[in-house]
Parts: sequence; structure tokens; C-alpha cells
Amino acid sequence: MKKTILLALLTIIFVAHADEEENTTQTTNRLKHYVSAAYGNGEASEGGDMEWRTFELRIGSSLAPGRRVDVVHYNEGHPVNNHRDGFAIEAMYDVPVNEKIKLELGAGPYLSFNTTSRDAKQYDDKHLGILASAVVLYYLNVHQNNNLHVRLDYNHVHMPGEHPSDAVLLGVGMNFGEQESSTSEKISEDPIEISVMGANFKTNRNGTDAALGGVVELKQYEGEHFALSVSLIEEGTDALVKRAGVAFQAWYVLPASESWSLSTGAGPYLVEDRLDSYETRLDGLISLDVQRHIGNLESGRGLLVRFSRIVSDDHTDRDIFAIGFAQKF
Repeated sequence: MKKTILLALLTIIFVAHADEEENTTQTTNRLKHYVSAAYGNGEASEGGDMEWRTFELRIGSSLAPGRRVDVVHYNEGHPVNNHRDGFAIEAMYDVPVNEKIKLELGAGPYLSFNTTSRDAKQYDDKHLGILASAVVLYYLNVHQNNNLHVRLDYNHVHMPGEHPSDAVLLGVGMNFGEQESSTSEKISEDPIEISVMGANFKTNRNGTDAALGGVVELKQYEGEHFALSVSLIEEGTDALVKRAGVAFQAWYVLPASESWSLSTGAGPYLVEDRLDSYETRLDGLISLDVQRHIGNLESGRGLLVRFSRIVSDDHTDRDIFAIGFAQKF
């Protein structure tokens, strides 16, 4: 039934969008980037109630009027013995109902990480499924070109071989118009950025304490929206993990305004495990960044906040919450 409803809504949006008036299309075309956060509750078929710990963060980029691609960090809350979250890429489609209300529908691949116990042993299971979303947006002040809005989300997770889940979330979002100029353009065409961050590393296992570590990063921008980086990471030590390594990430950058930029990156992480014996292996790294430019634009300085997920092959995935300073040259 849920799949039928989502398919019907998707058909309605495509048909309705084809009949949109020209002035609505022109307005939508100016909106290049998107960011939102939402919080709520739901239920999983295994473990039950999500205990009001469900949330999502998303950043997106418009491909065409009414078409957007979002990168989403989705946390399905804390059902009993199933603490699942992960990253999704959703293709979003929208149609305005009136000047204040818009509907959105989207779906895409969802890489999930589920902290669970079996036979008195903890695991961090990884699975690839689908995240599907139906959204109602209510714009707060359309007459002042304010693209701030309230969003009501219904999210459904389909995970082949694993349990599905459903949730309703309430949050806020913002559309951003295309900027005439960006910080990177005013410094140089393809600036180099050096960042230094202090970080909190938390292994996704129950009963583990957070460890303090750090990240030093060199990033080369390639035009306004793309960058490549190499990072030296010291993860610190807890009861299960004592690691350090080098990460390489490709980034997609969204200049939300002259003062703010959003980024999402991913790539391989060459790590040395030093807990019991020195072992080198290849893990993965996924990151979401928010950067606030400080001082004048020519200074190239910024305050950086980052959330990352280390994707390991031994059930010791870690969340990284980092804050630091960045300098462009």
C-alpha cells in the first residue's frame, strides 16, 4: 500500500509540474541550493518505537526547475536493539500547490549502518536500501522573497533482507539563490585551503566512550562547486579503536551565500590500526561540512564544522564531530 501511494504521488507531481505557469518556473530556476533539518518519531518493524530520536539533515542542488538532488544524513532513532542511520542520495521532484504550499516527492539509494546485538555480541551491520520521502513545504513569507519554510516529512525505508521503517518529521528548510560571486572566486580561480580541526570520535558500539583526536586537511578547489582533499587523521583511543590514517575525498560545494558554504565529500581512508598489532587496511570516509566565512572575503578565513562517518570492515565504524579553522590561499 505504501509503495502504491508513493508511486501515485510521483505520477501526480510529474503531470502537474508539466502544467506549471512560466512565472513559477522562472522563480524556481533562480533557486540553486537547499538545506534543511527535521526531527520527529516513527516505528521500525523490528524494535518498535524510535523513541523520538529520529532526525535528518540534507543539502541539495537544483538540476532544473522542480528537480533537485539531495544528500541526506538520516537517523532512524533508537528502536530496541536496532540503532540504524546512514547516508542517502535522493532525487526530489516538486510541484507548487499555491504561493505558500509546495509538495515534494523523492527516493534514492540509502547506505545504512545498524548497531545491533546478536548472540551477546555487537555488530555494526551495513546494508544498501532505498529511502523514499513525501514532503509538504509551507513558506513563511513569500511576499518578501524569503525562502524559509516549515517542512513536514514522511520517510519510508525499504531495506532488502532487513526490517523497514516509517517516520514523520517536522523541521525547517531554506532555498538559496545563485550567487553572483563567491569567496573562492575573489581569492583566486582555484584556491588551496588548509584546515585544522579538533575532533570527537565515537565508535558505534554501546558502552564505548568518545575519544579526542584531530584532522589536518589540504583541499584543492576545482572551480566553484568541486574540490579534492587529502587529510591526516588521528582518531584517538577508546576500548576498541586506536587508529590513524590518510583520507582522500572528492567534494561537492554549495556556496549558500557570501558568508556560508555547504559541502559533502566521500572517499577512501587508508588507516593503520594500532590497538593490538600494526595493521594497514582501506576503509571509507563520508563527510558533511558547514563553513562560515569570517572577516572580509579576501582574507579567505573560515570557521568549519564537520560531521563524518568512518566506514570500516570490522564493525568499528566511527562518527566524527569536528570543529576548526580554514584558510584559503
